[in-house]
Amino acid sequence: MAIIKHIASKNANYGAAQLYLTFQHDEQTNRPILDAHGHYIPREEYLIYGVLCTPDSFALDCVKANLQYGQNLKKGDIKTHHYIISFDPRDKDDHGLTLEEVQKMGEAFCRQNFPGHQALVCSHPDGHHGAGNLHTHIVINSLRIQDVERKSYMDRPCDSRAGAKHRCTGKLMRYLRENVMAMCEERGLYQVDLLSGAQKKVTDREYHVQRRGQARLDKENALLIEQGKKPKETIFDTQKEELRQAIDATWPQCSTLAEFVQRLFQDYGIETTESRGRFSYLHPNAKKKVADRRLGEGYRKGAIEHGIDEQNHRRELPGRGEQSTAFVLSAEELSAAAAQLSGTGVYAADLRRIGADIPLAGAGQASLDLADHQQTEQAGAGEQPAERIPVQPYGADDRSERGAEAVLPDGRDDYEPPRSIRERLQWAHRQLERRKSPTPEGHKRSHEPSI
Repeated sequence: MAIIKHIASKNANYGAAQLYLTFQHDEQTNRPILDAHGHYIPREEYLIYGVLCTPDSFALDCVKANLQYGQNLKKGDIKTHHYIISFDPRDKDDHGLTLEEVQKMGEAFCRQNFPGHQALVCSHPDGHHGAGNLHTHIVINSLRIQDVERKSYMDRPCDSRAGAKHRCTGKLMRYLRENVMAMCEERGLYQVDLLSGAQKKVTDREYHVQRRGQARLDKENALLIEQGKKPKETIFDTQKEELRQAIDATWPQCSTLAEFVQRLFQDYGIETTESRGRFSYLHPNAKKKVADRRLGEGYRKGAIEHGIDEQNHRRELPGRGEQSTAFVLSAEELSAAAAQLSGTGVYAADLRRIGADIPLAGAGQASLDLADHQQTEQAGAGEQPAERIPVQPYGADDRSERGAEAVLPDGRDDYEPPRSIRERLQWAHRQLERRKSPTPEGHKRSHEPSI
């Protein structure tokens, strides 16, 4: 699957781009790797080409163009835009993709989508950490030096003129993703839908933080093992990953969005705020909130709300006794049933219990409170209405106000979940496994219609 990434740089040293593309660098720090004599080590294999310049003159040509148009002279100006197109590692063996072909596609992509810009197009045969995926780098000077034909993604008239700067907008990135997908489809390469957001979004920065943290944790655990001690944790998770795991463990236990927000805070200490229809999550050990879209499409407010609604729709009613019958009635059928029951001497409390077990059959069918109907009939007959018993929503009980205590293990009321999210997640997983344990034979519930 081919993907495209974008990096904006404010580094005024244009030669650093060429240095990165042609010499070996440490993947963690992005610093050049030096030999025993302090010299740069060239990359073993690469192809490089210059657009409106040569690879050796790229840095000097960019500086001259900036001086000519009076652009990119401030420290905070974006000097270059770096686009990376990475292909699926399987494309080499399954589809015969070569480094030369990747370079040609990169050059054509650059001319089509970044016209008028000085650029370097460089292709490498190896991905990060030896992934082995062919990929191409396109580094452009943010300043355009030629007037070009106006493109559909250009929002302003100056975006096509010489002397104007390149802007990486959401509209442009969608346009580029469409081109990458079309390019892979034309060549018959592996490809996924780049226009739909990932359910779980892991950025490059988070990925490398996780790798560094895991390496540090492995080193610490090795020392503990040498001392004869057992490590407490073997997997390092970033704060974003801990947020994802806590959300995944919480929303399946909730029947409403408000309950999800409450339980997420009570069980894990994660604060959830809403603004403009979006969620932001605050890790208990962090000072800055994380927007839901930063975690992935599956963690947005709308996705969680949809998941809860779907779960409520599929949830089975609890059985009563060895056999129970689940009915789906329309509002009209429910009203007729209430009219029949009102003349049989059934008390309002019994009607309430029966009504709580009868789900309605879909959209557009209003619910009917059976106890209200019975109470109205009794009042009309001059009888004293029976005491009204409030019906609680599904999953609610007298522990609903206690929050986290609603799922306390072993019936203990003084239980307090561990402090760290990692320990709380482990505790939640144990509770989930306990709920999944087989039901004793004598307590099996049947939802087959009674005969």
